[in-house]
Amino acid sequence: YKDKDVGAHLLGYISEISQVQLPKLRRRDGMDYRLGDFIGQFGIEEQMDKYLRGANGHEFVEVDARGRRKRYINTDNLFKGIEDQKPDPGMNIKLTIDRDMQLAGYAALEGRVGSVISIDIDTGEVLAMVSRPAFDPSQFSRGLTPEYWRSLVTDKLNPLRDRNIQEHYSPGSTFKTITGIAAFEEGEIDERTEVFCSGNLRFGRKVYHCWKKGGHGATAITKAVRESCNVYFQRAAMRMDIDTIAKYANIFGMGKRTGISLPREVSGLIPTKAWKKKRLGQEWQPGETLSCAIGQSYVLTSSIQLAQAYGAIANGGKIYRPYVVKDIYSPKGELLKTFTPEMLSDFKLKNPKTLQYIREGLFQVLNNPKGTAFARRGKGILMAGKSGTSQVVRASADKVYQKCDSMEYEYRHHGVFVGFAPYNNPKIATAAIVEHGCSGSGAAAPVVEAVTTAYMKKYQPKMYLENLDKDKEIHESWIKALKSGAAAAPVVED
Repeated sequence: YKDKDVGAHLLGYISEISQVQLPKLRRRDGMDYRLGDFIGQFGIEEQMDKYLRGANGHEFVEVDARGRRKRYINTDNLFKGIEDQKPDPGMNIKLTIDRDMQLAGYAALEGRVGSVISIDIDTGEVLAMVSRPAFDPSQFSRGLTPEYWRSLVTDKLNPLRDRNIQEHYSPGSTFKTITGIAAFEEGEIDERTEVFCSGNLRFGRKVYHCWKKGGHGATAITKAVRESCNVYFQRAAMRMDIDTIAKYANIFGMGKRTGISLPREVSGLIPTKAWKKKRLGQEWQPGETLSCAIGQSYVLTSSIQLAQAYGAIANGGKIYRPYVVKDIYSPKGELLKTFTPEMLSDFKLKNPKTLQYIREGLFQVLNNPKGTAFARRGKGILMAGKSGTSQVVRASADKVYQKCDSMEYEYRHHGVFVGFAPYNNPKIATAAIVEHGCSGSGAAAPVVEAVTTAYMKKYQPKMYLENLDKDKEIHESWIKALKSGAAAAPVVED
């Protein structure tokens, strides 16, 4: 494995078949596996094992009492009819993964615990898929030492888990776009609807706090997305039912497996009234909708789901099944099979303004000084996206505004960021989650920026150079606005 632990979870590894696996895999594959055989045990190695493995060969030789080879015997009349069999090499597989983007994501996650995945929004091809910490697949194929295996299974950071598909998290503020889309489509808000955010919202006997202590003042949809106003989306949620929000989350592919051809993908969770009644035996409480509306409480998604959902926001409602294998070739280089895009849905929202205003808000997140990720806008990529903070533990009222980096590591929030680029002609959607990174803009956005920049420089060089000029124009216009007092200083989501 040339790049060692870069993309190790995606590629997987091979190791010797176990005594327990032997009868199960013989039945499953209809192959005469034997102890000593090496098989794919994880990732693509496991999923595509029947194509990659080929067929064993054999030869008959005469050996002495010490097992030393003396002579071939297949030509000896004594063993007439016994013939050697040459081994058949396995097939070759071409992936959708771009190595430069892969390396960029791996480097951006250096020293962090998390994942990043990038998807072509018009095909579903996975262009980059990295999870850290990882492992060296070569250690398995050479014959795993007990010491190395012990170091992996006892590591509290779980290096064997692919955090792109095997872990789910609260999406935090990245889920607010779904709440906004639901409210817009249901006619509960429009582009002129304003909510005054004073920094908190009282509902019943509970006070819900906005992340910005002083509040955002009068706020409409684009500003609400740009500055990630909790109160705006909670006010919108008060006009809806949790099942309504769940309907739109499901439309965008959240709370269910994407169907990527890799083993052990988790589904996440988008709660409904029926789910809570069945799972917990309790009725849904209206206040729970307010927490779910901003991506907390029961809501759980994976980074691959976030990339898929934002890809649909970018391309107007098309959802493709993510895939990682592009072509299968014979050992002689003949093309045997090509995997083509599979569209899972192509939904049309009722209101043409819905995605227009959501997209504009997402663009301003990175390209307006008031946006929560303005500092991570990058150069030449014209990215749109959303930062989010995924709470690990619920904060008590007296610790709502406690600085995250002052908390013990295991209690710090996860940082989430998901975006698409370029905004003027979207090609890819990329999502990153950094565990205990405290904020999406500070921890996860730089990872997405690095992968997106690698894509733009390699695949859209002309557009990249054109966007450099657009970046300059945008930046100069906001500097001018700041100096004139027409715009406020940048803000960053904590």
